[in-house]
Amino acid sequence: FSGTRARLLSQTVKHWYVDPQDPARQFGWITAQARDYDRPVLRIGVRARKNNGQWAYSTVLVAALSLEQARQMCQQAGLTVHDDDPHVEEILTYLRLYDQRGGGIETSFRGDKSGLGVIKRSKKRVAAQQMVTLLGSLAHNVLIWFRRGLAATSEQFARYGIKRLVRDVCQISGKLRLAPDGHVQALTLNCRAPAAGALLHALRSLLAPLHLALNLDQT
Repeated sequence: FSGTRARLLSQTVKHWYVDPQDPARQFGWITAQARDYDRPVLRIGVRARKNNGQWAYSTVLVAALSLEQARQMCQQAGLTVHDDDPHVEEILTYLRLYDQRGGGIETSFRGDKSGLGVIKRSKKRVAAQQMVTLLGSLAHNVLIWFRRGLAATSEQFARYGIKRLVRDVCQISGKLRLAPDGHVQALTLNCRAPAAGALLHALRSLLAPLHLALNLDQT
């Protein structure tokens, strides 16, 4: 958050280690006392080489996780962290978790604003605003679950964000054929939509237990 503070804290790093995946980035333990926290934390200074050859000190990682907790999270994320130096391996465990974030929260908010149109929906009453927030969360979660199901069959959809999922997938036109009792018998997608073929392939696996007839046609 503060480049000046990050630079001052990074000056207390006694030994810098080179990132095996990025020679222009180094990291090390910050040795200054952590007096601003209510519980023990670990702090890692990260610096990167700028184009002019100087070091940029703009990141300090603060972690309250134990090393064992961090290792478990790496395993759950499918991350393999190994180094011959145990000190480097410990720091890399936290660093790789940080690298996985990739701006996820910020990207998620931006995707919801552009994909779901939640940028300007303020209400006068608190209860109404809370309902709008809950509906936005519900829409977001449903789309994420839908994408996860599609991605299990087609890797193409794993790269889709909220905006692209709404624009290129959820807006594909089609037709439903209903049985006399109201149950869906068949689904026909518009073959002129660019993502219709991939969506049909993914839906055949996702909706297999429902025994629906899935087709492509000009609708």
